[in-house]
Amino acid sequence: MIKPLFILVLLLLSVDVFGNNETIDTIAGKTFELVDQKIPKQYKKTTFDSISILESHSLSELIQQHSSVFIKDYGPGSLSSISFRGTGASHTQVQWNGVLLNSPMNGQVDFSLYPTIFFNQAELHHGAASLLDRNGALGGSVLLKNSQDFEAKNTAFIKQSVGSFGAYKTEFSSAFVQNKWLFDTQLFYYTTQNDFEFINISKKGNPIEKQKNAEILQYGIQQGIYRQLKNGSFGGRIWLFDSNLAPTITKDSSSESQKDQSFRALLEYKHLRNKLSFNITSGLIKDVLIYEDKSAKIYSKSNSYLIDNLININYYLNNKINIINNLNIRFETAESGGYSNIKQRTQGSWMTGAIFSFGQLQLNVFNRFIALNNVFNPFAPSIGGKLQLLAKEQLYIKVNAGINYHYPSLNDLF
Repeated sequence: MIKPLFILVLLLLSVDVFGNNETIDTIAGKTFELVDQKIPKQYKKTTFDSISILESHSLSELIQQHSSVFIKDYGPGSLSSISFRGTGASHTQVQWNGVLLNSPMNGQVDFSLYPTIFFNQAELHHGAASLLDRNGALGGSVLLKNSQDFEAKNTAFIKQSVGSFGAYKTEFSSAFVQNKWLFDTQLFYYTTQNDFEFINISKKGNPIEKQKNAEILQYGIQQGIYRQLKNGSFGGRIWLFDSNLAPTITKDSSSESQKDQSFRALLEYKHLRNKLSFNITSGLIKDVLIYEDKSAKIYSKSNSYLIDNLININYYLNNKINIINNLNIRFETAESGGYSNIKQRTQGSWMTGAIFSFGQLQLNVFNRFIALNNVFNPFAPSIGGKLQLLAKEQLYIKVNAGINYHYPSLNDLF
């Protein structure tokens, strides 16, 4: 078994060799098909194909190069945040197979910490389209997914990149199906010395210096195990990731360091019976941020946990009417030196509504009920419509509107 697998890995080996001015890429990809609950056509979305995902290093690079959404990037290994339709970074929500990944502390996501090898489907939901995902995404939503294909053949591939300034990156992915069991594994390793020369404009005379204390090290693993059932599937997935953050070139201190450590796990159960389909997901997210400056005698450690539970139910009354009920309960807790004690809160929401299809006309009506600790908001509606003006031409009129609520993060409150 080991010898055939080794030969398969060699056959699928792709090597990226790049210097300062040229790049040679060999990428093998497979298109995918979305099988989860789809957003109504009257809303705007951007879907990334599998080739775009594979050829990108991180989620930040994927969105920058293959969409019009703005990413504020401070360089390799540094913070990368999003601005969706002119809103702040905390106004965009990121979901991984339905589980919300935004930090309970600042409400944001660092897009440089999400290697594209860890997901094979990605979508952007613009503006009012995000109302169908969650409340609080005033700009939009980013959805990351891992497909479950029990009919696919066993596959494995490895991609190795070598670059200037001591840059090495290794990505490995495999998927095996045996007796209705699916096992898929993704590995990621990236390191670079980052010791380039630069003109230091922060010093008198603008001297040419070599960057110090700028090493980057990122590594992680994701493991998924799923069982195919008669009319559905059940399984889980674990995501571990560790990264360091390099200081900016204007920093004289070589004693600074920052580590980001993440643990993500989820369980999923999907079932389809007659006209009813439902998806139950429960996720646990733990994030640790450690900042240390030995010369200034600073050591700061922040911990955050969240438990996210979802029940999504679709009832297909007929081929024209689809009734949707989505229930979400989320628990957050965080501990930091800036807080007087451990902070925590619970948020719940229930979205109910229907999608109507009448020939060339499509309509949807939804409302979301929101509860945050002792605050209850029963009115967060969303309506939309799409009319095809000409039967044989791609000419449409689309209208959608809604009311959204964004609640402050724990850092905002405390």
